[in-house]
Amino acid sequence: MRSPHLLKAGSNARRVRDNLVGVIDRNALAQIDRELESNVVSLFNLANEHYEFAKGPAASSWRQRSSRLYYAAYAAVRAVKLEVDGHYSTDVKDHAKVADLPRALNNRERYKNSLGSLRDDRNLADYDHTAEVDELILDPRDAQDLVDSLLHDVRSLLTERGVKL
Repeated sequence: MRSPHLLKAGSNARRVRDNLVGVIDRNALAQIDRELESNVVSLFNLANEHYEFAKGPAASSWRQRSSRLYYAAYAAVRAVKLEVDGHYSTDVKDHAKVADLPRALNNRERYKNSLGSLRDDRNLADYDHTAEVDELILDPRDAQDLVDSLLHDVRSLLTERGVKL
């Protein structure tokens, strides 16, 4: 992402926008709103790209599947966080917050309890050259079902909020 970019203006793009009310005109605020929505849609599309890729490899490619499933979930979470509360971060520490989900998300508790395991599995798959598939916390089929459900619930919340996906 190149500067200048709305998402680089601060850690919370919605707060930046809200602080500009009274400073810039209605048309400029509408342009910011369109830009925010465009980024939410792009993040959600990225989540779907990772998910579709993760479904392609054979079961023997569990490392690639685990990694892409996690990144599908992570991108979906980023999209919903940006839409709901304006949060956007590129800091590596943001991965530790993958399970910090908006209250409005359906099945939130299920995801809060499982996304950390999905992240741990991704780390195992990406960084432990001695790891075997049976060391994963989530069975790859269960991980795929989890991400499929998450994408469905994120899509529902975003469309309820008027985001045009």
